[in-house]
Amino acid sequence: MNKVVLALGLLALTFTACEKKKSSILPPPEVDTVYIDTTTVKPVDTSLTIAGISDIRTTPWSEVVMPITVMRNIGSEQKVSMSISGVPANVKAKFSSVTGYTTFNTNLMLDVRFAAPGTYEMKIVSVSETGKTKDYIVHLVIDSMTNREINSLFLSKVLTTSLLTSDSTDSIIYQQTVLTNNTFESQLYLRNLVLNFNTTPTEYFISYMTGINSNYHVKVIVNMAEGTVIIPDQIIEGRSMQGANYKDFTVAGQGKIDIDNGTYSITYSTIHDDNGSFVIRNYTVKGVLRD
Repeated sequence: MNKVVLALGLLALTFTACEKKKSSILPPPEVDTVYIDTTTVKPVDTSLTIAGISDIRTTPWSEVVMPITVMRNIGSEQKVSMSISGVPANVKAKFSSVTGYTTFNTNLMLDVRFAAPGTYEMKIVSVSETGKTKDYIVHLVIDSMTNREINSLFLSKVLTTSLLTSDSTDSIIYQQTVLTNNTFESQLYLRNLVLNFNTTPTEYFISYMTGINSNYHVKVIVNMAEGTVIIPDQIIEGRSMQGANYKDFTVAGQGKIDIDNGTYSITYSTIHDDNGSFVIRNYTVKGVLRD
């Protein structure tokens, strides 16, 4: 009987010990699960190098070519696509070869039209067929220009300094107006500008000036930031085609440089007093650019 009681006691002690040991094991702590989205992060391509990329410094109305070599560092030949972003307005950018197999050469070609002076940040990106990318930052610096530099550049782009005149109905007026450059003043002028066209020669007036300013009649300003050609508001003396009559005219106008069409033009207005009544006329002068 005592042996039975002893055995039961040992069994009870063993069960109690197991219960104590089991209760000392704590459940694992609760942890918030954080999911990281890596789908928008493209791996950087270390298998290739793009050589020849540098910052660009230029002026308005210019063309720039940057030779670039896309070289393979490691691995096998692969197809690479090139792109550029951040190109400012009035600047056209393209690659001579958008895609190629490493190693290959391409040219970044910039057609800088009319833009305000400043520094513009552009990004060149290469994407390989594996989906890896490589980015390069390029700073496009457009320098400001003096009036002398602007006038010289504009005249270098002009095919001829003779301009054709038309009236408000687009009818051609056969009067040769000439673009001239006063280098001493760093100022462009128009000579023999039509001020009042009339079939009666004594009422047909063109701009007139005597002495050392005989070639410099009507001031013209070229705005390279906007690609415009402006006749600022000014009072000009006019002389009739016959009869040597003289009259004052107020002249003002604005036009644009159209590179795509190879022309530049100014639409302007003239105002003069005709026996107490103000007469307003509108005309356009147009010139041709070099190819």
